[in-house]
Parts: sequence; structure tokens; C-alpha cells
Amino acid sequence: MAPQTVFVLDESVEEKLAELRGMLERIEKRLDDKSAPRKPPRLLRLEDVLDRVNFGATKWWEGVKTGLYPRGTLVGNFRVWLESDIDALVETIGRGKEIDWSRKEEEEHAS
Repeated sequence: MAPQTVFVLDESVEEKLAELRGMLERIEKRLDDKSAPRKPPRLLRLEDVLDRVNFGATKWWEGVKTGLYPRGTLVGNFRVWLESDIDALVETIGRGKEIDWSRKEEEEHAS
């Protein structure tokens, strides 16, 4: 039987190995999350949007006009909003922050 080689690792190498193991765990978690089934995008009409944000149509349209809230998309004769945009809006309002929706929508149309 061949003699086994024993390596002695100093602390810096052990720290680097621990860091690499942590990175690997985060990467594996992301891969698992991406393989999970995604729910299809859902469109909301104005009444649904107002229920979620909990304020009236006048305040909503003022915010749309100033770019504070997303303007949505016309589908036929009515306007709809992506549920994910409204969820993001509710979350940012809850944190006391704002999203510049006019800029966000311009970036989406450019790409």
C-alpha cells in the first residue's frame, strides 16, 4: 500500500475553503430556485390594482401622470398592469421608497 500524503493547511487556506463552500451552496440554491415552476404573468385591471394599493382612482391617475405609478398597457379598450409590477409597487410603498416608473418603462421599451 502506498504511503498517504498529509497536507497541513494554514488558517488562510481554511478560510478560503469555507468561503468557496458558501459560494457553492448559494449557487446550488439559485439553480434549485430557477428550476422551480414559475407562475405565468398575470394581468390586473384597474379595480384590482386599486384594491391592492388601497387608494382611489384619482390618486392613482395623478401618480401615473407624474411617473410615480406604472401606466400599464392598453389591451383593446381597457388598461391592464402586470401583477409583478403592482406587487413591486406595494412593496416599495411599504418600505417608504419610490420607483421612477416612467424611467423603468422607457428602459423596457428600449430593450
